[in-house]
Amino acid sequence: MHKPMLILAAIAILVYGCGGDSGTSPAVEEEQPLAADTIGADGGTMVIDDFELIVPAGAFDTDAELMLFDMTSDQEFGDNCASRFFRLEGLPAAFSESLTVRIGYEGGVGEDIAVAWGHDAVFRDIEGDSADGIAYDFVEAEESSGYIQAVLRAPAVAGLLRGVAAGSVRPAKRSYLAALREIRFTYATEHSKVWYPLHQAGNVGEIGGFVEAAYDTVVALGLGYEGKFWEWPVKVNIVHSQKLPVGFNVTGTDGFFIQIRDEFITAANMNNVGLYIGCVMAQVGQFVPNAREYYDGNHLAWHVAVRSWLQEKLSPGGEFVSPHGFSGKEAYALLGLPRGMEDDSEAKTYGAGWSAVIKHLVTRYGQTFVGDIYQITKSTDEPPVPVMMKRLPEPAYNWWPQFVDRYFTGGIYGVDGVVFLSAVPEDATFKIKSGVDTLAQFTRIARQVSAGRSRVNLDYSQISEGAALQLALDVEDIEPDWFTLLVYKAKDGVLQYLATGDTVMVSGLRDLTISGYDLLVADVLSYNEEPFTETARMSMAFRVIESPTFTLCKIRVGYTGEFQTEGDEDPHYFYIEPGWYADGTFSGNTFTGEIAQWHHGDNTTGSMTVTVDPATMTATYFSASAVTVDAYGTSRWSVEGHSLPRDLYTPGVTLRCKAEGTPTCFYISDIGWSYVPASGSREDLIEYACEANAYLELTFTTP
Repeated sequence: MHKPMLILAAIAILVYGCGGDSGTSPAVEEEQPLAADTIGADGGTMVIDDFELIVPAGAFDTDAELMLFDMTSDQEFGDNCASRFFRLEGLPAAFSESLTVRIGYEGGVGEDIAVAWGHDAVFRDIEGDSADGIAYDFVEAEESSGYIQAVLRAPAVAGLLRGVAAGSVRPAKRSYLAALREIRFTYATEHSKVWYPLHQAGNVGEIGGFVEAAYDTVVALGLGYEGKFWEWPVKVNIVHSQKLPVGFNVTGTDGFFIQIRDEFITAANMNNVGLYIGCVMAQVGQFVPNAREYYDGNHLAWHVAVRSWLQEKLSPGGEFVSPHGFSGKEAYALLGLPRGMEDDSEAKTYGAGWSAVIKHLVTRYGQTFVGDIYQITKSTDEPPVPVMMKRLPEPAYNWWPQFVDRYFTGGIYGVDGVVFLSAVPEDATFKIKSGVDTLAQFTRIARQVSAGRSRVNLDYSQISEGAALQLALDVEDIEPDWFTLLVYKAKDGVLQYLATGDTVMVSGLRDLTISGYDLLVADVLSYNEEPFTETARMSMAFRVIESPTFTLCKIRVGYTGEFQTEGDEDPHYFYIEPGWYADGTFSGNTFTGEIAQWHHGDNTTGSMTVTVDPATMTATYFSASAVTVDAYGTSRWSVEGHSLPRDLYTPGVTLRCKAEGTPTCFYISDIGWSYVPASGSREDLIEYACEANAYLELTFTTP
């Protein structure tokens, strides 16, 4: 025998990183071994009544302190287990000659018998949760004089060293051994090999098909498995007892394992089994073979996002599937993509939420961009998010606001609007309940490529007809064009788009209140210049604008007219601004009044109706006409139009509508009157002309 020596051991690189898990084997209580022995380079045999391990000479490089324990109460094969379930400690991770194990059994055995040979592993599920478990190889065996006997082949040195860091140590490890009476281990596809108990035989073909379908899908996206540190096939084990329904483990020494709990495999649940296997294959297909990739939070969130988006593609039948593990994480994609993707502690959470962004970008630019980014990160040290930001054909301020709108209105994953409303911070929730409680303002720090949310509860029973809500955004240290307000009305979990802009007016506030709506306001920051750590301070004011209270309106009509002074032979052109008063009242947002002519003042009949949007003070409808009969003849005019354009506006005072070019004729028509200036000289208006400087000016005043 030889003295113990340090042996190199492959580092188990766990897909999805450690994420705070120790990766240690299950804790074992103090217990007495069934047997203990030391076997060195000369070989030897460890033997008890129902277990025998034969080590040939030269198999071990140094002395191995072996101890054998009984773990029958924890065996994972149910009725297929024909023996005690053994744990063997101290077996070197590498040995150069094959070993022989003989295990005594009870009861009958079938034609397909095997020895289960397992080792400690940490399995991850598609949500990134972990559970300690055992990864098994199933070794073909034969019956021999009351024992089930199998050969434990020496692992290939090249395989052991794949992915191993220089100078690392290969310690002795724990093995788990049991004789199995009925297990198949020969089913295989091109990329998988499935070990299974006989009672699951009818489902194994589907499982192999799921692996192949997922493999083809992942490769078609440009992700793929080239250059990975394991060798195919993936080992798919179906075991009786496991914490995770479907888990996976990838190490540089042991290969790629998928482990499925047999109770999870039912005819009614096969779609879920296929989805889980597909997601596992997608996760593993995104990783490049170097340690940096596995422990880097920047990559982790990206992988979670892509894998979550792929669930629809990997679902049997192509049915719509909301990402697994998505619930409760929907709002994370709005909190600042670059910041979230670089946050190790929240990488899984951000990634699950960000799958909606991936889906939006795939819809916009095609799915090949996912594979392109994968190929770039495979050969560089660049994290995926900066790579994506630089290589998308448009800046974020083009596609990001559109994503937020699609996401809020259910166009991506059909998320209920209540989710976004419930995630609004308390200091960004406002209640419009009275006329004296209509002004509120808050300030926050906005991250790049983010969407903050504010909520306005409408509970103002006495709100006046025509009242509006003004939302104004002010941003420091950033281009205002990259900041946008999106406003939605919200009811029964549905968000409906209302308006967008840096300042937004929501009209019809009374109708929204009566109908039971609230408002959701998203302040969308699309800024995406590097570095990604910058933030912007923004403030927003909410102000209710009540209906107008003006009772008098003055109108002036400006146009170019042709007139002739008494005694002159030729007519002259002059810019004329006649004006009239209308004395009336507002009902809601519509002003109606009787007209009195400004110039003559007598014998004038007429009326004016103006519907004004109080949020913007634009004339959504305008109609006025008047007739004056006096000693000089008859003067008449009429004006009518919809949505008159505005070029000058002082809130609550003057609304000036500039009618440019030929549209003037649409607004000003049927004009003909005598004009008598203060000098008493008569000037007869011959005609008027439509010109670019013509305008309507409405001035609302109180008495």
